[in-house]
Amino acid sequence: ARVPVTNSQVDGELSTLNQKCEALIYQLVNRTFVVEHQPSQIIKIQTCFSATVRLLAGGPLPFHLNPIEVQGHLISEKQAQSLAAETSTTHLHVGKEVKNNTRVMEYQRRTQTMSVEFKKMTLPTRPKHTPRSGGEARVTVTDEKFCILFTAKVSLGAGDASYSIRAMSL
Repeated sequence: ARVPVTNSQVDGELSTLNQKCEALIYQLVNRTFVVEHQPSQIIKIQTCFSATVRLLAGGPLPFHLNPIEVQGHLISEKQAQSLAAETSTTHLHVGKEVKNNTRVMEYQRRTQTMSVEFKKMTLPTRPKHTPRSGGEARVTVTDEKFCILFTAKVSLGAGDASYSIRAMSL
């Protein structure tokens, strides 16, 4: 025997399935956005450091058809811990500036992945010392812990949903 189905029931089921698919695609993309080459854990001001970020799902999914801009942000340990518990970057307040922090990912045909290498990221100059009367400078060393948060916005194609993804350095 056939059970009568109304259009509203079908629409509701399709909407639910669509939301579940969107959530699964987001998880897949976000979990395959990784920091391959970690920046140094001790970063000095005005010293270049590098990092490499890779999107492992960049080949199987057609992300390489649209340029993906990746940004690196310096965030505190407290911000990193709170972001690890969340799924959105909408409330991100970046505390410290990083120079040379924006690059576009490139598609690697051989590995069928997308990656970007940040070669010359630097922390900006900030006064960390005060001159003494004898001409010597007093240097202040901070014991703060920070990490680099890499963010990007990706979409599968024109008109499709876009996903804000992120990966943190160690």
